This record gives sequence, structure tokens and C-alpha cells, in this order.
Amino acid sequence: KSLFPDTFIGAHLYSNFLKAFNYFSYNQRKNIFKKDYYNIPINYKILEPKGYKILKLNKAFSKETLNKIIFNKFINGTSQSKKKFLKTYPLDIFSNNLIGLKKLILSEEFIKPIINYLGSVPLLWNCQLWISPNQNFETGRSQEFHLDCEDTRQVKCFIPLEDITEDSGPLNIIDAENSQNVFEKLQRAKKVNYRYQKVSDQEMYKFFNKKDKITLLAKKGDIIMLDTSRCYHYGSRPG
Repeated sequence: KSLFPDTFIGAHLYSNFLKAFNYFSYNQRKNIFKKDYYNIPINYKILEPKGYKILKLNKAFSKETLNKIIFNKFINGTSQSKKKFLKTYPLDIFSNNLIGLKKLILSEEFIKPIINYLGSVPLLWNCQLWISPNQNFETGRSQEFHLDCEDTRQVKCFIPLEDITEDSGPLNIIDAENSQNVFEKLQRAKKVNYRYQKVSDQEMYKFFNKKDKITLLAKKGDIIMLDTSRCYHYGSRPG
């Protein structure tokens, strides 16, 4: 953290260091990308200035695919999260119970926009079932504006199990281009030093127009793809 602080510049330097350190494996994944992932329809692209996309994957995915998966099987155990406002349960996509989900993740329709945005074949970090009770609000947690600090860019894919409405405590974001501008303003005002630091609405709206905030609503059968390292976001607030 001393050499590569959690800022946009520090994360970029660290990412370049890791690409050099893992030169051969990274180039293998990048060379696969060169084959046929540059040219995809504009309506399937996660655009650079935006950093997010809501997709309707008609070929690979449908409500029927979700309805065949019995998700209740996965919520009998203990939640991995200590947050009252968000319960998370691990999903093993190699399980026979999740064949439909595995096929979706590996389908070209699902993975091409991610490869196109990242510039290489991605690595799956984890897969979880999330439940937002929407009853509590905690300051200083992910219910306030923040950036994720795993990398310079990543794509978190949200697959709604029910329609996401204003009452669901939905994800609210600032697009990637504006997020970097806001972060720099917050830094200059000495409100934050690092990307992961939480920012209250009161502070955020001193530097960003509230009406330009984006609420990510979606229907069951849609896919929300969001770069949480580049887009300020919050979610799971009381509905």
C-alpha cells in the first residue's frame, strides 16, 4: 500500500506491475481476446466513459433458466457477510444444481462484453447469492458511496432473481468518467485519500449533481454489468 496506494494512479501502477510479473499468462489471455472480441454490437458494449451496462441476453438466458435453479438450497447455511443489510452465500458454479448458471457465464453472449471491456479473457473471482433485507442503514459501510479497490477495472455481474425496483434498495452509481473527476475533487478537498473510503451523500453532492446519479433498475432476466473499481456506487439501502 505504500508503493501502490489505493488511488487511480496507484492502482494503475500496481496493475502494470502485475501484468509484467505475470507476463506469459496475461498475454495468453490477451491474445485470445485479439481473435474476435474487438467488434461487437454497440448495444452489447460496456462503454469506456460509462463503465456499466444492463443487458438482455435473449439467446443464452431466460427467466426459465433461473426458475429451474432452487436457490433456497443455498441459504440454509450461515451467511458469509457480517452486514445486517446484506446477506451473502457462496455458489459453486460447478455444482450440478447450477448447470444453467455455469452455461450462462460461459456463453459468448455473456462473456464477450466483459472481454471487450477488460481487453483480455477474465478470471472468475467468485460467485455468490446476495440477499438485501432493505431494513437497516449503517454509515461508513457499502450503503454509502465508495469505489472497490481490487483492481484498476473489474466487472461485477448482477443477475436479478426478481425485478429490481426503487423499493428494492437498488444499486445507485456515478458513471466511470464522472467518478474519476469526483474522486479527484474529493482528494483536493481532503475529504478522501483512497478509493475505498466511504463518502456520505451530503459530501458527495457538494461535488456532484444529484440528478446525474444513475439508479440501476432491472427485470428478472436482465444482467447488470458494472465496473465497481471505476464507478462510485452504493446499494442495499432500505427500500
